[in-house]
Amino acid sequence: MSKPLVSPDETAPPDQGEAVSDYEVGYGRPPVATRFKPGQSGNPKGRPKASKNLSTLVREKLQAKVPAREGGRERRMSKGEIGVTKMVNRFAETGDPKLYGVLREAEGVSGGSGAVGVAVASVEEQVSHTDILAWFLEQNRSSAGEGGG
Repeated sequence: MSKPLVSPDETAPPDQGEAVSDYEVGYGRPPVATRFKPGQSGNPKGRPKASKNLSTLVREKLQAKVPAREGGRERRMSKGEIGVTKMVNRFAETGDPKLYGVLREAEGVSGGSGAVGVAVASVEEQVSHTDILAWFLEQNRSSAGEGGG
């Protein structure tokens, strides 16, 4: 035989008494038995951590500090700083115009001169950069010829 159905009034705790009999279940008013208990979370695992995109991963890895030796002293530098230092030193040794272009582009992207991520140089700036590069290469060649002979 089946049990007779019990009304909510009969299942309510004895200390609530009259208040439960007047309680009307509806929108925003769940049944007393299904409410969250004090200290119980509605989302126990919490919000899942977001996956990182490629630009975030690259930025984090370039900002990571590692020990590096500079000028005979050990110092903590970011990997990005080490990479830029090596590129600048290689450009200073070889005078490679491609490296110069990469360095100028990186300077335009990180410099605070207007639009973020866009390096736009006027014709005058491009001509002056070419002049500077030609002067630098001439100085490098002349100093290499004097020291090597």
